[in-house]
Amino acid sequence: MLYLAWLRCAQTGALEDETIEPPVPPGLRSLTAPLEAFAEFMCVDRDLLEAAAEASPDRGESLSHKDLERWIALLPDFEKAAALLKLATGNALHVQAELANRFRASRERATVSQVV
Repeated sequence: MLYLAWLRCAQTGALEDETIEPPVPPGLRSLTAPLEAFAEFMCVDRDLLEAAAEASPDRGESLSHKDLERWIALLPDFEKAAALLKLATGNALHVQAELANRFRASRERATVSQVV
């Protein structure tokens, strides 16, 4: 619900340019009935919501610990250091979501390249 409210603020121009986008939550592709009603009540633009949903993982999708471990090992040192700095300065939830989204995106790219 909070992400939908953030989308509405972005849509209306109520955010400052420096505002960091929050992590895209899972399940935006198939909103529950209450979230669908909330989005409609808040007049969230459908195109904006669909664009955000493209980056949204499915609800309940689990991350393989071994796959994550291998992926993190392949990250450049400067990216690992940047993530650790964010963690150390109190941005743990943001870092967790950001890394999970990047991991899922890398898996999707790998799957697409295997198909092609």
